[in-house]
Amino acid sequence: MPRLAVPLATLLLALPMAAYAACADPAQAVDEAAFVPVNGIEQWVTIKGRRCSNPVVLFVHGGPGNPLSPFADRLFAGWERDFTLVQWDQRGSGMTYGRKPPPEETPLTQHGT
Repeated sequence: MPRLAVPLATLLLALPMAAYAACADPAQAVDEAAFVPVNGIEQWVTIKGRRCSNPVVLFVHGGPGNPLSPFADRLFAGWERDFTLVQWDQRGSGMTYGRKPPPEETPLTQHGT
C-alpha cells in the first residue's frame, strides 16, 4: 500500500486543478479524457460532471485488470449532477494497460504491477 500512497496523493492533488483548468466557468460542465503521467507511466483518466464546482469523486477500482470506466456512464450517470466523477484506469488495467502493458513475464497481480 505505501507504493500507492505517493502516486495517489499526487493524482488527488492534481484533480481539482485539472477540473478547474478544463472550465472557464464553475457552472460549466466538464467532460475530459486523457492520459496523465502518474509515477512515470501515462494512465487514463476521465473527468465528467455537470458543474465544475461540484465536489470530486475519485473511483479507485479494485484492479488490476478490471477498471470501472467502461461501465461508468451506465452505473453513475445520475451522480454527474451533484459530483465531478473521475475514473482512473490504474497501471495494468483498461486504457492504461493498452497504452503500456507490463512485460509478458510480469503477472497481473497487486504485487506484479
